[in-house]
Amino acid sequence: MTGMASGMIFLKRKSQLRAFAESRHWTVTTKATLLELLVLALSIGCYQIFVSCGLFHQLHTFKVCGPTLTHWLSFSGGMFFHAAVIYVFAQSAGLIARLAGSRVMVFLGEISFAFYMVRYPLIYFAKQKFWFGTDFSIGYFAVLTLTLSIGVSAWLYYLVEIPAKATLLKWYSGNTNLRQLVAEVAIKPIHHLRQSPLIFGLILLVVVPVAVTKVYKRADRKSFTAATISESASPEFHPVAFGDQVELLAVDVVPRRDAARINTVWRFSSSGTAIVSIHFAGTDYDSRQQEVYCSPELVGQPLAMNMVVYEGKYEAADAVELSVCHDGCRILS
Repeated sequence: MTGMASGMIFLKRKSQLRAFAESRHWTVTTKATLLELLVLALSIGCYQIFVSCGLFHQLHTFKVCGPTLTHWLSFSGGMFFHAAVIYVFAQSAGLIARLAGSRVMVFLGEISFAFYMVRYPLIYFAKQKFWFGTDFSIGYFAVLTLTLSIGVSAWLYYLVEIPAKATLLKWYSGNTNLRQLVAEVAIKPIHHLRQSPLIFGLILLVVVPVAVTKVYKRADRKSFTAATISESASPEFHPVAFGDQVELLAVDVVPRRDAARINTVWRFSSSGTAIVSIHFAGTDYDSRQQEVYCSPELVGQPLAMNMVVYEGKYEAADAVELSVCHDGCRILS
C-alpha cells in the first residue's frame, strides 16, 4: 500500500517533475544525485537509526499496539524510507537513478523474481557439484553461481513468466480458446526467442561457466597421477595384496573443501573391472564404491583412483576399510 501510494503521488506530480528530470544542468544533476544517496543511506540504515533512537525498545514496551503490530513494525518500520527511494528514483534525475534505469539494470530487475526463486537451489547444486572436494576459490564460486543464476532466471522469465502472464490475461478476458492458450504458452515464446539474438547470450551464461568448471575439475582430477600419489604417500605404508589379482600400492589422503580426497594406486595381474568399496568403521555412514577398469595393455601397470568423501566421515571413522570385488567376485577386504 505504501508503494502504491508513492506511485500515485508521483503520477500526480509527474508533469511538475518532468522538467526537473529532463534538465541536464550539472547543479540539478548534483542535487538529485545527493538526494538519491541520502534516501539510499536512510533506507539501508533505517534499522540502525531505529535502534540508536530507542524506537524498537519503546515498541516492545508499549503494549497498546499488541504483539502482532509490534512485531510487524519491528521488521517493516522502514517502509517509509523505502517508499522515499521509489519516489526519488522514479524521477531519474540523478546519476544513480540513470544508471539504475539502464537497459542492463532494467533487465536484471525484470528477472529478479525468477532470480529470487532459483538462486538457492543453484547455489546448492553448484556446491555439491563444483565446490565440495575441489580447490576452487570463493571468488570463482561466487562468479559461477551468480552467472548461472542470471542465465537460468532469464530463461525462466522469457519462457515461463512472460507467457504465463500473457496467457492468464487472455484467459481472464475470455477472448481466446484453448488452442490459442496452448500456443501462447508452449510455442510462441520459443519462436520469439529463436528469432532473438538474446538466445546466444542466455546459452553462454549457462553453458560456458559449467563447461569451464568441468574442464578445470577434470584437469585437477587428472593431476593426481600414480607417480604423484606414490610420492606423497606415507613411507610407512606397505603394499597390500587383494588375492592374486589386485594389489594396493599406495594410499594418500588430501584434504579439500569440506572433504577428503582418498587417492589410491592399484596394480592388476589380469584385465577386468574391479569395484573398490570404502567403509568407515565405527560410523553409521554408508560405504562408498567406485569402479576401476583395467584394460589388457595396462595389466601390471600402476593405476590411479581417487574418491571424494565428506571430511566428517573420514575424521569420525575408527578405521577406513577397503574391499575389492573383481569381475563380480569379492576377493578380499
